[in-house]
Amino acid sequence: MSFGVRKGYAWPASAMTETEMAVLADVRQETGKPISMLLKEAVQLAYGGCSSVVKEVEK
Repeated sequence: MSFGVRKGYAWPASAMTETEMAVLADVRQETGKPISMLLKEAVQLAYGGCSSVVKEVEK
């Protein structure tokens, strides 16, 4: 497995603090959900009802 090369979309962790990553890892451990699902749920909670964000993403 290669960890040094990034392909495609840059992973959101580059914008997260060490504390935020630790919280994410703890929640993943507690729930058993993949980090990708936790991030999806967080985006839905934060922006799910925001029509301007939805319209921007649909472009």
